[in-house]
Amino acid sequence: MTATPHDNAPIVSESGGRVYFSSSIGNNEGTVKNIKYYDYITFPNGKILSRSSPKKVSLLPNENFEKSTGYITVPENFGLGIYKYVLSAYDEDSGEISNTQFSFAKQSSIPKHKSCNDILRSGTSIDDGTYIIDVDGPEGPAYEISVYCDMTTNGGGWTLFANDRLATPLNPTHTVNYDNAGVLEDIYWQALKSGRSSLMVEEYRSFNSSPRYQSFISISKIRSSLAESLEPKNSASVNLFGTSYNDNAALILSNSSALGTHSKIFTGIVPGITFDRSYYPTSSYGRTISHMRVYIR
Repeated sequence: MTATPHDNAPIVSESGGRVYFSSSIGNNEGTVKNIKYYDYITFPNGKILSRSSPKKVSLLPNENFEKSTGYITVPENFGLGIYKYVLSAYDEDSGEISNTQFSFAKQSSIPKHKSCNDILRSGTSIDDGTYIIDVDGPEGPAYEISVYCDMTTNGGGWTLFANDRLATPLNPTHTVNYDNAGVLEDIYWQALKSGRSSLMVEEYRSFNSSPRYQSFISISKIRSSLAESLEPKNSASVNLFGTSYNDNAALILSNSSALGTHSKIFTGIVPGITFDRSYYPTSSYGRTISHMRVYIR
């Protein structure tokens, strides 16, 4: 089963428009399959809009049900952001449900800055809060995304890319909100980290409290002195933030990409070396920390 937009990374303007796509549901088995299918759209805020009631089709062995002229109408009153189109099929005989999807965006025609720091330097920032950025510019494949910007701490210009509740698995997302756990998807992270110089880590006792501890480190230092202490052939690690006794720290620089849930997002700052997520199994300091936010500038 497939659903493929006719344009790569389709974008609709703020005045609205259409996204054209092709879809296919196939039967690769040796018996007739009875399929119910339906589709829906997921909005940037997570709400769902059903496009149709379930329809039924019977497919002979090796038969495909194809539609090459599908389209999604995006009205002007739909908000800006990234949407998902989802096609779902239910096999009445086996009880299996299959899904396929693609993303499209509704964006403003006004060019956006690539980071919170670019916004700050342009003089267009207002205060800490949510801004729209385009991490790879208008010619890049990544959509514009909504990010939280810290425009006041230590000179400001910090882009939030990981919001880690320590007891909650991190899910990759195109929008890392101040109030929700998540980590920036790789396509956005790879562009965002290009040309940046510093990381900021905030550690909290509770999710809505003031930071208990703030740490800053230059990416150039990671590239040089810290990286030199790690040999790719072993599993050495260096504690970066927080307390370090018993090898406990807020972040750990390591050569093992298999460590933390979101280790991969740091790959590329130092080739072959990644950060593990926060690690506080026994530290008395760590037991007072419930979550952390990580920014880049």
